[in-house]
Amino acid sequence: MQTSQQQQHSLERRLLRQDGSSFWGNVSFQAIYGDDGQIEAVVGVLIDVTERKRFEGALKQAYQRLRSQLSELDQRTREMALMSDLGDFLQSLHHTDEAYQVFTQIASHLFPQQVGALYLFHADPTQAQLVTTWGEPMAWPNPVLAQSCFALLHSRPYTINNPSNRKASCPYAPQDHTRDYICIPLSAQGETLGMLRIGGIPTSTTNNDRQRSDWLMMTVADQLAMGLSNLQLRTKLQEQAIRDPLTGLFNRRYLDETLSRELKRAARHQHTVGVMMIDIDFLSR
Repeated sequence: MQTSQQQQHSLERRLLRQDGSSFWGNVSFQAIYGDDGQIEAVVGVLIDVTERKRFEGALKQAYQRLRSQLSELDQRTREMALMSDLGDFLQSLHHTDEAYQVFTQIASHLFPQQVGALYLFHADPTQAQLVTTWGEPMAWPNPVLAQSCFALLHSRPYTINNPSNRKASCPYAPQDHTRDYICIPLSAQGETLGMLRIGGIPTSTTNNDRQRSDWLMMTVADQLAMGLSNLQLRTKLQEQAIRDPLTGLFNRRYLDETLSRELKRAARHQHTVGVMMIDIDFLSR
């Protein structure tokens, strides 16, 4: 007789014992041929590999958890880097329009699956004006009256579940939007600056994912409020430094800074500079 190694086979299956319990078995069998080339016998070996399969399953689950944790850690790292960039930019910018553009770009990366809008109070403290949005285009209400907005009225975050249900929705819920969203007041130095609205909040996630999402939104709102508050304060101090408090006209300091800058610019471009002096009597009356 001759044995053909090419005819050896092996497979793993869940099998049943005589008592009805199941187990994982590794079955190896090999055909034995006679001199005439016909199969004379089949030799098989059955090995119980239940413990090995259990260990492999546990190892696979541990690997999947590790991959999930590494992915979450990488996402957290990116989010922290973006929030750090937001703080740095808000600290270095000099104009609010620049701050709106920077925030829009960073928010679209922090919340790529959501839509959002930023409202701020300007001259009228009773209504917040829409200053920037991100995400898919939609009809955001503008302006938002503080007395009619639950978040601004109570100075705390307000979540709307399914804004199509008008019984539980605020009067400023988007009419053409059915996703959940949250309104977060922007408060700093004891003053409410405006409101951050984010739509499309994940609802089919675990509690940990929802807590992390809420933490991220609240942290971004706090950092944005502090950055805008500092920017407004720097702008106010700059205005006070270069304008006369009585007339609102530019003062001597503004003249010194501007004239020096314009003289250097004229020298670079070989231009002339004209200066007009006007003496107005009783201007301060």
